[in-house]
Amino acid sequence: MPSIPITRFEREVIENYLGRGKSPRTCTQFHQIFRELIAVGVEKTSHVTDTAITRWIAAWPERTPVTFGSPLRALSSLCTRMKKKGYLRIDPFDVDGI
Repeated sequence: MPSIPITRFEREVIENYLGRGKSPRTCTQFHQIFRELIAVGVEKTSHVTDTAITRWIAAWPERTPVTFGSPLRALSSLCTRMKKKGYLRIDPFDVDGI
């Protein structure tokens, strides 16, 4: 399956998580991550690369490494899902970890 728009993937993820009774706080965190990724130029799932993640981190210099811990773990789970669904060829977290 090819790359899809990041906004479409966001809708799929949120529907899936809410449909399975997952925490609304997790979905709020996902919304924030998607919004911030879009702000640094991520338009499609294939744009989620190690370089895009570096841009995302650099865009919020006031955040500490500790502050980024939870969002990075959430993004890692999203990348795993993108890869499993065929929307992402290489999971950037498989390359560099969190």
